[in-house]
Amino acid sequence: MIAEAAVTASLVITGSSTAYHSCDGSTTQTASGRTVQVGYVANNSLRLGTWVEMRRPRTVMGRRWFKVMDRGGPGFVLDFWAPSCGWMNTWGRRSVSFRAVPRTELFKGRPIGGWRVVAAKRGGKLVWRPR
Repeated sequence: MIAEAAVTASLVITGSSTAYHSCDGSTTQTASGRTVQVGYVANNSLRLGTWVEMRRPRTVMGRRWFKVMDRGGPGFVLDFWAPSCGWMNTWGRRSVSFRAVPRTELFKGRPIGGWRVVAAKRGGKLVWRPR
């Protein structure tokens, strides 16, 4: 386990990843209380709501940004929510590299509610788009 205080913008974490999906068709609620969706990831070391950036060239499902919204069992660093059972089985267990993005860098002093993840050539980027 990695202590949250040790995770900084310069620390790139490499570890095992898995994928999960409710193949029986039931909806799954995350540890944060929200229903699972693409872009959510489970991690036991980082605070719920922390954004993680996948390191190049790896993208997952065409995305580079994920939000920690769930907890999981031991044996992995990141557990991605999969959109289908087939995708989950194809993913299996893989090595991934990522970094936890500090709030100061992520939001750059702007209110949290205005930031959106939009599609980009390399899987997505955060842009300021207030409602």
